[in-house]
Amino acid sequence: MIVDKSVLIYVRVDAHIAVQLNQRQLWFLGQLQQGYKISSEELVNMWRVHSKTAGRDVKGLQEAGLIHCVKHAKQRRYELP
Repeated sequence: MIVDKSVLIYVRVDAHIAVQLNQRQLWFLGQLQQGYKISSEELVNMWRVHSKTAGRDVKGLQEAGLIHCVKHAKQRRYELP
Protein backbone atom coordinates (compact mmCIF):
# COMPACT_ATOMS: atom_id res chain seq x y z
CA MET A 1 0.00 0.00 0.00
CA ILE A 2 1.37 3.38 -1.02
CA VAL A 3 0.49 6.28 1.25
CA ASP A 4 0.91 9.80 -0.07
CA LYS A 5 2.12 12.05 2.72
CA SER A 6 1.92 15.81 2.33
CA VAL A 7 4.02 18.16 4.40
CA LEU A 8 3.42 21.88 4.63
CA ILE A 9 6.55 23.95 5.06
CA TYR A 10 6.23 27.48 6.42
CA VAL A 11 9.59 29.20 6.59
CA ARG A 12 10.97 32.70 6.23
CA VAL A 13 14.47 32.74 4.78
CA ASP A 14 16.30 34.74 2.13
CA ALA A 15 15.86 33.26 -1.34
CA HIS A 16 19.62 32.89 -1.93
CA ILE A 17 19.84 30.73 1.21
CA ALA A 18 16.62 28.79 0.56
CA VAL A 19 17.86 27.41 -2.76
CA GLN A 20 20.82 25.84 -0.94
CA LEU A 21 18.63 23.95 1.56
CA ASN A 22 16.74 20.70 1.06
CA GLN A 23 13.08 20.19 2.02
CA ARG A 24 13.95 18.60 5.35
CA GLN A 25 16.15 21.54 6.31
CA LEU A 26 13.47 24.04 5.31
CA TRP A 27 10.90 22.12 7.36
CA PHE A 28 13.24 21.97 10.39
CA LEU A 29 13.96 25.70 10.18
CA GLY A 30 10.24 26.44 9.79
CA GLN A 31 9.42 24.42 12.91
CA LEU A 32 11.91 26.49 14.91
CA GLN A 33 10.52 29.73 13.49
CA GLN A 34 7.05 28.67 14.63
CA GLY A 35 8.36 28.28 18.17
CA TYR A 36 8.65 24.51 18.44
CA LYS A 37 11.41 22.96 20.54
CA ILE A 38 12.91 20.45 18.16
CA SER A 39 15.74 17.95 17.87
CA SER A 40 17.20 16.02 14.95
CA GLU A 41 15.14 13.03 16.10
CA GLU A 42 12.05 14.84 14.79
CA LEU A 43 13.66 14.81 11.32
CA VAL A 44 14.16 11.06 11.62
CA ASN A 45 10.54 10.50 12.64
CA MET A 46 8.86 12.97 10.29
CA TRP A 47 10.89 12.29 7.15
CA ARG A 48 11.80 8.65 7.87
CA VAL A 49 15.49 9.17 7.24
CA HIS A 50 18.53 7.68 8.95
CA SER A 51 19.89 9.52 11.98
CA LYS A 52 23.10 10.24 10.05
CA THR A 53 21.09 11.98 7.33
CA ALA A 54 19.26 14.04 9.94
CA GLY A 55 22.59 14.91 11.54
CA ARG A 56 23.98 16.14 8.21
CA ASP A 57 20.86 18.24 7.63
CA VAL A 58 21.17 19.87 11.05
CA LYS A 59 24.92 20.37 10.66
CA GLY A 60 24.31 22.18 7.38
CA LEU A 61 21.89 24.56 9.07
CA GLN A 62 24.41 25.19 11.85
CA GLU A 63 27.24 25.84 9.40
CA ALA A 64 25.02 28.33 7.56
CA GLY A 65 24.48 30.15 10.88
CA LEU A 66 20.73 29.57 10.76
CA ILE A 67 20.48 27.57 14.01
CA HIS A 68 22.57 26.72 17.06
CA CYS A 69 22.62 23.81 19.47
CA VAL A 70 21.40 24.02 23.06
CA LYS A 71 21.92 20.99 25.27
CA HIS A 72 19.04 20.06 27.58
CA ALA A 73 20.01 17.22 29.94
CA LYS A 74 21.02 14.37 27.63
CA GLN A 75 19.26 15.68 24.53
CA ARG A 76 20.35 18.30 22.05
CA ARG A 77 17.80 20.86 20.96
CA TYR A 78 18.19 23.54 18.37
CA GLU A 79 17.22 27.19 18.42
CA LEU A 80 17.38 30.20 16.17
CA PRO A 81 20.36 32.50 16.78
